[in-house]
Amino acid sequence: MAKSKKVEPPWAGETVEPKKDRNAAKKSKKLTMSIFTAGSCLELSFANQRELEVAKVTISERCARGSAAYVTASGKSYCFIPNLGYLVANASD
Repeated sequence: MAKSKKVEPPWAGETVEPKKDRNAAKKSKKLTMSIFTAGSCLELSFANQRELEVAKVTISERCARGSAAYVTASGKSYCFIPNLGYLVANASD
């Protein structure tokens, strides 16, 4: 049997790799959560994704039931009291 030749398409030599833009903004890998109140914005930083999710759920669930929520972030403890007009937003998404 004769060996078959590898046939390349005519455009095979024309493929170009896309250039990487070195000046493009890098995505932030910090895990932060912003809490907006009537007077200010509080930025909380977390060591891992689990701590961030626990804080979001704790604040949302406990304050919705009318209980105070206690969260620790970056070595500091925070207390969120319901019905004081705050908004929790995840800035790391």
